[in-house]
Amino acid sequence: MTVTGEPIVCAQPGPPKSGEITLSRPRNVDHEFVEWVTTSSQKPRPGETRQNICLAVLDANKNAAIRFQPGNARGSEWSCPDLPASDTRVTVERVTIVYRSITVV
Repeated sequence: MTVTGEPIVCAQPGPPKSGEITLSRPRNVDHEFVEWVTTSSQKPRPGETRQNICLAVLDANKNAAIRFQPGNARGSEWSCPDLPASDTRVTVERVTIVYRSITVV
């Protein structure tokens, strides 16, 4: 209540909401990362494949400009287009990661 007796309307705290991050990157041979994403997206049991991870945005000199630390993260989706043998373009894979909390470092 205000000094004049009027009610104050404000948002009440609730359960934390999860978020998601979509990464696009050139396809490489990092089998461990792809395996974690596919395994955790197929078996989303609590605590089974969730991990605290760190994502770094690099500057032109390949130094970390900013770091994001999603907590309790798991892979949600992974996709990579087919690459015909005659194609010489770079293949870009897309990875969606869902998380429960995030810290910016």
